[in-house]
Amino acid sequence: MADVKSTEAAASVNDAPTTNIDHIADAPTTEASSPNIAPEKAPVVVPIPHTQTASEPVPESAAPAEPQADEFTDIQAKPAFEKPIAEDDKTVVEEPALEKPATAELVAVKTVTQEPAAEKEAATETPAVEKPVSDEPVTTLLAADGGATEAQSEEPASKDTTEKPQSATETSAPKEEVVASSEKPKEAAAPAAAAAAPPKTPFEDFDAKLPEILTEVGHDEMWGVKLISPASSHIPTGIVLQKFLNANDGDLTKAIEQLKGALNFRKEKKPLELLTKTYSAHKFADLGVVTVYPVKDSPLPEVITWNMYGNVKDKMDEVFVPLDEFMDYRIALQELGIQQLKLSEATEPITATNDPYRIIQVHDYKSISFLRQNPNVKAAKNEIIKQFSLAYPELLKEKFFVNVPAIMGWLYAAIKVFIAEKTAKKFHPMANGTNLAAEFKASGLDEKQLPKEYGGESGSGDGKMKDLPGLVDELKFE
Repeated sequence: MADVKSTEAAASVNDAPTTNIDHIADAPTTEASSPNIAPEKAPVVVPIPHTQTASEPVPESAAPAEPQADEFTDIQAKPAFEKPIAEDDKTVVEEPALEKPATAELVAVKTVTQEPAAEKEAATETPAVEKPVSDEPVTTLLAADGGATEAQSEEPASKDTTEKPQSATETSAPKEEVVASSEKPKEAAAPAAAAAAPPKTPFEDFDAKLPEILTEVGHDEMWGVKLISPASSHIPTGIVLQKFLNANDGDLTKAIEQLKGALNFRKEKKPLELLTKTYSAHKFADLGVVTVYPVKDSPLPEVITWNMYGNVKDKMDEVFVPLDEFMDYRIALQELGIQQLKLSEATEPITATNDPYRIIQVHDYKSISFLRQNPNVKAAKNEIIKQFSLAYPELLKEKFFVNVPAIMGWLYAAIKVFIAEKTAKKFHPMANGTNLAAEFKASGLDEKQLPKEYGGESGSGDGKMKDLPGLVDELKFE
């Protein structure tokens, strides 16, 4: 019997706490009913004594234990007060919420609106605030940055100011957004204005850089034209700039570099002065001439420079040595031809596809051997190509190589497929020089004015080119 009574007594003891725990979970008392049995979820229980009034302070010993970080979310999302609260308890819970919300919100607004932008950024980057404003919790400053949870866990429970982190967040965050949104239009104003402006053309950019280029080089003359900015108000300058752009397929950077190189060339060589220089008649008098022919329905004439290398085939070593003397003469002949274009008097601009300010060149290689080329001739040819390609872009209309061996025509026909179409159209090798006149029948030029040697009816036909119509005889020889 004693064992039975002991067993029943133990059973009654084990059953009793279970019933009491259910009551404790719902009851508003702060004391546990049994010291031997701990509640199953103590951090979740937030006991509120129903006998306590709003005016009574909360003793520190009675303050609930601070929740862990992972439990704080559960408390906020689902409060422990699932069952209806007694009328007395409602008064106790709601009264603190009505006492301080306005102060917390005002302080939050004051803190956000008065705090400089730089301090806000610092607060965003460094959640830890060393000097919070007045005695308000630091959660007011960090709410907008998502730092309210961390700051709230550090705030002592003895503060009698009721904290509303959500209210501070809701109040301060919109203020911060308003300030940011008011600054965005100012930041975007400059890019929007730049996007609205139409982009400049390469010619306009070239024109804008011209004063700087002229100052850098220290020379402002090109082909008899004094370069003036803006080029849009000076047709001759515009023609010069457009030619450099055309020569580089519209690439402004390359056009600028070539213009600088051409200006330096003219600064050093002084080609206009070479026109007044006296040259050796023995070497150069029969080597080249310039002729000008009127063209039907065109205000501009057809300018042709003639280079008759066959006339000096027996004195190659004299004509091309020294090289500088030959180059001076050849540059003077080129400048004489360009002068006949009268670029400084031009009244119509040019485009990438329409440019009448160009000359024709004829190179006569009669009786010149291409199998055993004289090294002095080869050196002169390479120097001409180097300097003329730099200093005289887009001034060549067409070039005729006449009286060349037939094999040269065949070779050119074979390699022209690998040459740019723009370049291939300019070069015409011809085995028989008398066929040259036929090339001008459709150009508006009266081919009868051409020399007899080249299929025309003018001159003596001796190859000296001294008695031709349209001859420009301005170079001096002795």
